[in-house]
Amino acid sequence: SRVKCAKKNTSEALAWHRRFNHRGMSTLRKMQENNTVKGLEDVDLEEDIDCTVCSRSKLSSKHISKETEVHMVEITKPFQCIHADIIGKLPIGGHKKCKYILAVVDDFTNYLWLFDLQKKSDAASRIKDLISRVERSGNFKLSILKSDQGGEFVNEDLENYCSERGIQLRYSPARHPELNGAVERQNRTIQEGIISMLIDAKLSKWF
Repeated sequence: SRVKCAKKNTSEALAWHRRFNHRGMSTLRKMQENNTVKGLEDVDLEEDIDCTVCSRSKLSSKHISKETEVHMVEITKPFQCIHADIIGKLPIGGHKKCKYILAVVDDFTNYLWLFDLQKKSDAASRIKDLISRVERSGNFKLSILKSDQGGEFVNEDLENYCSERGIQLRYSPARHPELNGAVERQNRTIQEGIISMLIDAKLSKWF
């Protein structure tokens, strides 16, 4: 996997790449341009090197591109459309022994929310809480909630909540996760980041 790294001090730039969960150098350059991270401003992020850890961690699933997604309406503002999906079941429980992660992505800004879940059925209440909290925080009104057809999303509780608020529920067809690509890409990034950190630290997945 090719990544941008420092010409004069490869180890320094590679350290930043590793420090931020093996994220792409385009992300580090944006952070550098916006001066959001102290110490990154003096690192040269131009030349190419190989990150062997990134190459080993890449998932073998089909690439998910934005071109595969279909929007019935134009998305023109934040929180107009969100995508939701579940990561897990994880082999080892994390905080509070949670073995699932609910990922929610805003279609317009690509902002990501992550929630620990002890069971999949907790997803509906977390989504409802998120919608209420964001809509109360400003001039936001959710119009579309996109997900797959898992039982954590296709249920009477969530359907009634969305129906009462005029929120459209849109489900991707079975075995076609690419049609909910915004959150699937984020899920893939999260999982590859976890794998990269474990490989880099020479730890097993049971750590």
